[in-house]
Amino acid sequence: MAAVTAGIELWYDIHAVLDPLSKGDWPRSLEFVEDELTKPADLPSDVIKNTGRTHLLPSIALFALFYDEMEQDANKRQQEPLVRFARSVRNFAAHGAVVRGIHPDAAPLEWRGLTWTSQDNGSPVLAGDVHGTAGLSRGDLVYLMADLYSLLAD
Repeated sequence: MAAVTAGIELWYDIHAVLDPLSKGDWPRSLEFVEDELTKPADLPSDVIKNTGRTHLLPSIALFALFYDEMEQDANKRQQEPLVRFARSVRNFAAHGAVVRGIHPDAAPLEWRGLTWTSQDNGSPVLAGDVHGTAGLSRGDLVYLMADLYSLLAD
């Protein structure tokens, strides 16, 4: 099957995260690898959009654990746009990794150029590494953790 370049994928070995977590520790480092993101040229885009996300689920679970550890500090700054976004990602992670419950009158959830509104309800949270879809990728989750940590450490 022919493949076409569909962008760049940033990935890491999930075992570098899961092994320390299984021992009650946090990962000390992550090594990222950049590859060309390809898709089969003859598959319809809706098939491509809905495949290949299961490998991202441990990443969002890690984010949920991180947020839960930071929750007490986050609650003190819950009106901050970054905290609202991160709390929503954590809640979406706990409910199938799908954008849910954004009220039509609610302010948009925004972070680093990604915006979710009520029109995005039902969309996968972890779609950013699938060409042509809006959502987070594994690399985004690491940046989101770093941004949240920096904000709450002040």
